[in-house]
Amino acid sequence: MVIFKNESKPCILSNREIAKTFQFLAKIMDFHGESAFKTKAYTNAYLNIRKLPNDLDTMSLAEIATLPGIGKAISEKIIELCEKGSLEILENYKSNTPGGIQNLLTMKGLGAKKLRLIHDNLGITTPGELLYACRENRLLSLKGFGQKSQDSLIPQLEYFIESQGRYHYATLDRLVQAIVDILWDKYPNEGHAITGAMRRKCIIIDEVEILTSASADEVINHLLLEMDQVEQNETGVSLMGCPLHIIETDAENYCTELFYSTGPSDYVADFDELIAAESEEAIYEASNRAYIVPEVRDNLEIIRQNIEIGDGDLIQHEDLKGVLHNHSTWSDGVNSIREMAQACIDRGYQYLLMTDHSQTAFYANGLDTDRVLAQMEEIDQLNEEFQDFRIYKGIESDILSNGALDYEDDILALFDVIVASVHSNLKMDVDKATRRLLTAIENPYTHILGHPTGRLLLSREAYPLHWDQILDACKANDVVIELNANPHRLDIDWSHIQGALDRGIQIAINPDAHSTAGIDHMRYGVFAARKGGLTTDMCLNALDATGFNKWVKTLKY
Repeated sequence: MVIFKNESKPCILSNREIAKTFQFLAKIMDFHGESAFKTKAYTNAYLNIRKLPNDLDTMSLAEIATLPGIGKAISEKIIELCEKGSLEILENYKSNTPGGIQNLLTMKGLGAKKLRLIHDNLGITTPGELLYACRENRLLSLKGFGQKSQDSLIPQLEYFIESQGRYHYATLDRLVQAIVDILWDKYPNEGHAITGAMRRKCIIIDEVEILTSASADEVINHLLLEMDQVEQNETGVSLMGCPLHIIETDAENYCTELFYSTGPSDYVADFDELIAAESEEAIYEASNRAYIVPEVRDNLEIIRQNIEIGDGDLIQHEDLKGVLHNHSTWSDGVNSIREMAQACIDRGYQYLLMTDHSQTAFYANGLDTDRVLAQMEEIDQLNEEFQDFRIYKGIESDILSNGALDYEDDILALFDVIVASVHSNLKMDVDKATRRLLTAIENPYTHILGHPTGRLLLSREAYPLHWDQILDACKANDVVIELNANPHRLDIDWSHIQGALDRGIQIAINPDAHSTAGIDHMRYGVFAARKGGLTTDMCLNALDATGFNKWVKTLKY
């Protein structure tokens, strides 16, 4: 996270956000017909910044300039972006580009050059206009578009339009906490709390709500002065474009308002209206209901049981003892195995499962058989060196189109643990997708089913599955299901966790880390797991080193 101060206003930008700014700059320049030579530097900056293992705020201008694909000119733009919150060159391009086109440039599956062709020939400037044009077969008159490509755009556009104005929890997480910290500094004698969907740890956020016993008007004015990401216009106050609501209450009703504003609205509507409750627990007691922690209040399955769920009843970050599903420089990660292991040790973990991509994933530098064996030799050497820490030999094996795993059985048998995942040919109907996964689950070399639905939140829809069949198969074949903790995946969805628990299926909270920094995504997986009601005893990597090693030894081929 980068924090620069422009006079009194902090600008908080993560490496990912900085990288995406350069990615968008390259795209908008491409839309305007700039040469590939001009855009390549910004594309390279995007690719390199997003892989940096350390935050840019730990580096000087001179250090930033030495980074691969950066150089002096890009490093100066990084500083400009962090200090001002914007880039002059990007703002110039945006001023000459319709807002709807800017939105479409962020959509996957439609390149800038094709978008320019559509814009110039059909006059389309918004996602809605483009969707209408597809439904009216108007793209068929354009070079490079056929019936298949036009039809494939329709569901992509529908999902894109539906996702507008919505945000990943992780995008807003640190900024919302920064707001609360600012308020405590400014008004130490008042009460301030995150509430609403953010307090419930919802994976997708439509609005940010902050409860305060200070004056809402004063709070808003203070935030506008203190944070570049807080803006106000005729539609209201926003945080990075997401609606920001400051809820004012008095000290006497603070706990009551915190409960009701936390929501969800359908849930809290069933409670007796109370005034001046001393705590949320008191509200539950007065309504003759069992207390439930905020993040579980969306979980209808648990709510119906009316059993008390406190913090200690669900998985917590400190319960996780090992880090499963990780990538290194052997495939598409940015840190070595040694660096990944040391980062785990520094964070207090006891073991690491390395799962670089398998050979079919050529786009991710997947490991052929010779490289698999060479990596295993390196892991053996590191295990001799490290004390009280174990690196397990694994692979993220592609689930091929027919459901088979990558590699022949004699190679698969060499791994300690195999994570099986779908990465290609994602456009499947429910029957095809289910058959593909069932075949993989029934393979004796599949130990953990990785990101089962292939979704990318707000970017790519999950492929549909017959979930009862998938869960029954995992139970029958002793396959663990991954909750991929990358905040852009969080796959499986928390709503399927209860079905797994009812069948006695374990869940693994895995970061899918491609860098040492990616290990810290585990916290978002924990948030999602808690919403689903995951307990420590049903989380695979809550096992300590001894317990996990025993589990590995039970795996049969």
